[in-house]
Amino acid sequence: MSGAVMPIVRVAILAESRLSEIALPAELPLREILPAVQRLVAPDTDEAEPGADPVGAARLSLGPIGGAPFSLDASLDTVGVVDGDLLALRPVPVGPAAPGIVEDIADAAVIFSASRLKPWGTAHIQRGALAAVIGCLLAGTGLAVTHRVVSGGPIGLVAVAALAVLAVLASLVSRARSPRTAVALSIAALAPVAAALTLVVPGDFGPANVMLGAAGVTAWALVSMILPDREDDRAVAFFTATMVVGAGVLLAAGAATLWHLSYLSLGCGLLAAALLITISAAQLSALWARFPLPVIPAPGDP
Repeated sequence: MSGAVMPIVRVAILAESRLSEIALPAELPLREILPAVQRLVAPDTDEAEPGADPVGAARLSLGPIGGAPFSLDASLDTVGVVDGDLLALRPVPVGPAAPGIVEDIADAAVIFSASRLKPWGTAHIQRGALAAVIGCLLAGTGLAVTHRVVSGGPIGLVAVAALAVLAVLASLVSRARSPRTAVALSIAALAPVAAALTLVVPGDFGPANVMLGAAGVTAWALVSMILPDREDDRAVAFFTATMVVGAGVLLAAGAATLWHLSYLSLGCGLLAAALLITISAAQLSALWARFPLPVIPAPGDP
């Protein structure tokens, strides 16, 4: 049985004011046949000049007279070259590479998908590691709180307190290298901080537990706002809202501790306070801007 015959196309190639007729394979990419074409029609271009930079040398490609050069990933059959066409050997323009040419829409969807243009890299690994750390932190907090509530032993309290300390330290240390990572860890640290301070109060669960937990959340939100390099508006808005809510819950829990108010009265008071703060948000923002917050140095700052 005879092998398959590769189709060829006979073209005329103009290079360095010299016209050459040559037969080329029609289905091979230009990247594979151009070295041989260059040696045949323009042998002088293969000789590198003394002291020339091979990296900066211009790449050559074929193209129609007066038209743009063909992509190096395309074949002569793909670009529609037929017998007798006149082509020119010219340098490829400097700039971003043109997208490759494919003949099937399914292949194009795979080749030029966003995942291929932005392949898996270090940034994706860092995001995955950060998500895993935050997930482990929240899962550990939930397990420690559950153990403390069910058994009442000190192991759950010690575990959630250790997680809170680790989360706070990680947020402070990572602030110098990656502010976004520090913001994510600061937000995640709210859960173990609130849980640790809520569970540290002995006795049955009551307003005192809520008051101490709300105080911890408010304090950590305030510290996160005081820290420098908080240029993300969404982070500032989140910590501001957290601080306002924490302060409101703190006042409500304090009032319930002192005067033994009913839940209906506490709910009405919180609702009235929320409405007042919402109405006066613009004035409160202008008033808050007049008092610059002091900068707290973090580990690694000069």
